[in-house]
Amino acid sequence: MQVTSPPDMGIELSKAKNWNVLNEDPGRDVLWSRVNAAEAVPGVVTPLTAAFWKASNLLSMRRHVHRMGVLRAAEVFYPERPEDAPSGYFLGRVAGNIEFVRKLGDRLPGSSGDIIEKSIMGSLRPGVTSRKDRSRYPLIAFKLVWLLARLPREMHQHLDQTIAWWRSSVAALADSDYAHALRIFEEASNRRQLAVMDRQMIVAQLSPMAWSPLHKMGSSIGSEEDALAITSGLGGMVENEMLDELWRVAHGETDMSSFLARYGYMGPDGGELQSRSWREDIASLSATIRGYEGTPEAERPRARSAAAEAKFAEVEKRLLSKAGFSKQVQLRLAIWFCKRYLPLREVGKAAMFALSDVGRAAARRMGALLAGPAIEDPEDIFYLTPAELRSLASKTRNMRELVAERKALRAFYKQLDVPDVFTGKDIDAIWREIESRGSAKPLDKPVQADSAPNSTLRGVGVSKGIVRGRARVVLDPQRVTDFMRGDILVCHTTDPGWAPLFSIASAMVVDVGGMLSHSAIIARELGLPAVVNTRKGTRTIEDGSEITVDGSTGMVTIH
Repeated sequence: MQVTSPPDMGIELSKAKNWNVLNEDPGRDVLWSRVNAAEAVPGVVTPLTAAFWKASNLLSMRRHVHRMGVLRAAEVFYPERPEDAPSGYFLGRVAGNIEFVRKLGDRLPGSSGDIIEKSIMGSLRPGVTSRKDRSRYPLIAFKLVWLLARLPREMHQHLDQTIAWWRSSVAALADSDYAHALRIFEEASNRRQLAVMDRQMIVAQLSPMAWSPLHKMGSSIGSEEDALAITSGLGGMVENEMLDELWRVAHGETDMSSFLARYGYMGPDGGELQSRSWREDIASLSATIRGYEGTPEAERPRARSAAAEAKFAEVEKRLLSKAGFSKQVQLRLAIWFCKRYLPLREVGKAAMFALSDVGRAAARRMGALLAGPAIEDPEDIFYLTPAELRSLASKTRNMRELVAERKALRAFYKQLDVPDVFTGKDIDAIWREIESRGSAKPLDKPVQADSAPNSTLRGVGVSKGIVRGRARVVLDPQRVTDFMRGDILVCHTTDPGWAPLFSIASAMVVDVGGMLSHSAIIARELGLPAVVNTRKGTRTIEDGSEITVDGSTGMVTIH
């Protein structure tokens, strides 16, 4: 007998359970994590967004480690089995294959599966141990020397080229025909996206290798607070430059049009094509600009970064004075490595978001041209796939029924409460619960806080400091109107489009993340106390309540 969902969900459960563009086969025992993936594409994606990222997500992970010598040529292929896929879409959400990246970590010098898992998930599962494979170390060492020499210059040059292409493409798309818009979309999602992701994946693999030894030495020579301080104030972050430019806009030193010419591709949820970038809507910047207007020179983003760098230099000097000669050499090398390569994570993300914005602009242009004959509303374009867009280039067809079905499917997936870490068995359990009670548990909506006064949440302290203040639970930064300077930002996850709120907040509490998540890296660079991986902060902290955040211990106290 067919199981049908309640009428308000608008779709049969049997269709929602089937494999589709938003719901792939997770296998049975493969462990998937939404933590890092959600930073690029948070929430339930649109079908066009899923397809835009799919090829680069599946191919780049294998291509880049082959370039590093980790995988053999025969191991570079487009995966068809869940266990071979580096990532996938499940109930509308992108997730990464933890077992796959663990295997890569176990083959890398200076890394391990345990290090990789902890950097992604914030903790290590009990009973899991690394199984090192050193068979390809000589080849990896040879290739890494070559890559490490070229990578910083290569990534910065590639970002400059990508931004230039973003400017010219968005301008040309304003009045392009359908065929040209389709060509631009496919160029962004295929060749250019693969080129960016090939480099970004290398940086993602190198980051734990750079960060973990430095953090470990800081802790062993000094303390855990020293370990956090020595991995802060690295400098060279793209987002710090962006935030300082926004401060200059607020103080009348430059205008918004100049800012948008450089950073207009950014915006909250920048990996989702249907979201609005700043070049389309600057509403999400309004709270930051108001906060910046009263910010003195000594507290501008550039000054905060300089203060973090000064603290770094102070801790570096103290740790070197306590270390013996051998440890000094190791510490200096670890610092150089971290300073040179960790900031490249944000360089790669900037290029990714610029290409995402080109795809967004091309899609909206095609949507405007198809509205009427093929789709009802220009925004319906985001519920089609690239293959369907190509078919519409030669023959117009009515896609309204298909769009309506996919909208209902996405709306249904949004109502499901999906764990941050799961297997196929967990997905099966979600379906059994839905079928047994005939409803879905809402997600992405705040609920009444269930914490008693003076209760605590425990997470991972990623940026030291203690702050007490007003909590602001933010689920959509585009709709924030009254975030005040000094408020504590409480959110589910972050991407570069959230950075303006960081710069006026006094502290951060994030549901997901680890030591190398976006929120952790930027919080340390801004000297902002932060706790991540609370899992349920947005659902247990009431908006407007008073809380204390301890970025060293990872404790959040609700008063």
